[in-house]
Amino acid sequence: MVALSPLARALPALLVLSACSSLPAAGPDTSEIYAASKPQDDRGLERFLIVPVVDTTIAVLKRRPIDSMYDCFGDRRGAPDVRIGTGDTVAVTIWEAAAGGLFSPQLGVVSTGAPSTNIPQQQVGRDGTINVPFAGRIRVVGMTPAEVERAITNKLAGRAIEPQVLVTLPTSVSNNVTVTGEGTAGARVPISERGDRLLDVIATVGGLKNNTYDSWIRLTRRGKTLSVPFANLLSNPRENIYVQPQDIVTVVRQPKTFTAFGATGQNASIEFQTTKLTLEGAVAKSGGLLDMRADPEGVYLFRNEPIGFAHQLTRGPLPALIGDTVPVIYKLDMRDPRAYLLARDFEVQDKDILYVANSASTAVSKFAGLIATATQPVQSITTAAQRVNNF
Repeated sequence: MVALSPLARALPALLVLSACSSLPAAGPDTSEIYAASKPQDDRGLERFLIVPVVDTTIAVLKRRPIDSMYDCFGDRRGAPDVRIGTGDTVAVTIWEAAAGGLFSPQLGVVSTGAPSTNIPQQQVGRDGTINVPFAGRIRVVGMTPAEVERAITNKLAGRAIEPQVLVTLPTSVSNNVTVTGEGTAGARVPISERGDRLLDVIATVGGLKNNTYDSWIRLTRRGKTLSVPFANLLSNPRENIYVQPQDIVTVVRQPKTFTAFGATGQNASIEFQTTKLTLEGAVAKSGGLLDMRADPEGVYLFRNEPIGFAHQLTRGPLPALIGDTVPVIYKLDMRDPRAYLLARDFEVQDKDILYVANSASTAVSKFAGLIATATQPVQSITTAAQRVNNF
């Protein structure tokens, strides 16, 4: 009989011990996630907050604050009192009550209607003035056309015959809104006398070129900028605020995505392709839970929440911050039939991470497979030795 060497006899045990510490996995299991949340330093703060998805959690999530055009900028109607600015083109027409005045035809000349004179259109210079014959330079920047009319009338009083003045703005660069971005044609849009809202100026340049669920509206006004999904303006008329002179409205294509990892049908960055995506829909889009691997009690969604909102999710202390946000892991137990209804009410946010943990039985199966693989060479050696001995 051929005896096996000590190394051959020890080989299965060595391989098994090695496998115990290096079983392949797509990520942490449920016990490892809870263990990793425990404090790691002297401050005693947990590393992240684990929140079970239950009815009270859904109630808090429905109160989640959202970025609002109305809250950020208000909704003051766009100026019916148009103000003249540098670069605007001003037209002035002057009437006099009788012939023989400064601007009217000479006596003896036949004229139909009230005598009038059109001053050639002129652009407001950097000094903010225009020139009117017999009135001199008139400062107009920051004034309404009606105010300029009164200023010119006062200058001509006692010189012209009961002058009447009309001031108009054939072109006004200072009372425009700039609409730009990859999702629209782009143009300078003059604000009408009645006032225009965000959707009005976007429609004026031809509307959106992209899908509404992929588009964001970015408004810049007096050094402040805010971006919101285009769908917010459609679903909530309050968000469709009035534009103001010099606003910049940018249409941006920015698809919302979430990332799926773990025991799902596909591990990838996945676009919403819809205005609103629920956790139920996110699980379905990622291919569902894999029958032979997934732990249905271990469906997790990772997200950084604002500090103020995170306080509503727990009565205890908050974990260590990441910048000015709180790391939160929402846990859904899909062995509970009600969890499917809760998942339908749970709205996924842009850049969320969906993770499905492996079940404990998956690790056992892998371990058993490694044992079988490790012992196979030794069994082959033993069989060969027995054949030699029999021979």
